[in-house]
Amino acid sequence: MQQKILETARELFNQKGIQNTTIRDIASTLSLSDGHVRYYFKTKEILLLAVFKQLNAQILKWSKVMDPKQSVLENLQISLENAYVTMYQYSFFFVESLQSLQQYPLLFAAYTTLVNERKVMLKEVFTGFKQNNIFKAEVTEEELNTLFELFFIVSEGWIRFGHLQNKAFTKQDIAHYSRITLELFDPYFSSKVKSKRWLN
Repeated sequence: MQQKILETARELFNQKGIQNTTIRDIASTLSLSDGHVRYYFKTKEILLLAVFKQLNAQILKWSKVMDPKQSVLENLQISLENAYVTMYQYSFFFVESLQSLQQYPLLFAAYTTLVNERKVMLKEVFTGFKQNNIFKAEVTEEELNTLFELFFIVSEGWIRFGHLQNKAFTKQDIAHYSRITLELFDPYFSSKVKSKRWLN
């Protein structure tokens, strides 16, 4: 039942937004009492935090999936596309305003922690790229920091951009936005890697 509540909450948050969705709405959709839902999640913020943790766990799972038969670039593109599919399934989180998220201190703190952890993780990945001649050896620490900032801005903003255009996302759209994100890496790739193309 706990998982069913989380799935229903995610669906309603996507449809109505965080502010317009109540625990009573979630309970009603599941034909449960308000108290039944609160048995598992005492407050809306605790429920939001649980949904957010599911999102984070799924994205982290895709970041660790590597196929030894694929090239680094192919693995990078496949991982990002799968992560973007997951993000779209939780799109409410990426179209809510920062001010709205700040109304839930536990959620906002978890999100801030995630951003900081992701920065450390990506910098380790980028450093590994330099060591393995995927990135150019002359790429500086400042450039790697800038790359993270660009990556964060684009990866956090593509869903909002699509929603502003009233776009109904397809698999092709998600592949398109992941490709745009990966284009950020082009200036940093070594000549060996640049000779290869992204997946079609």
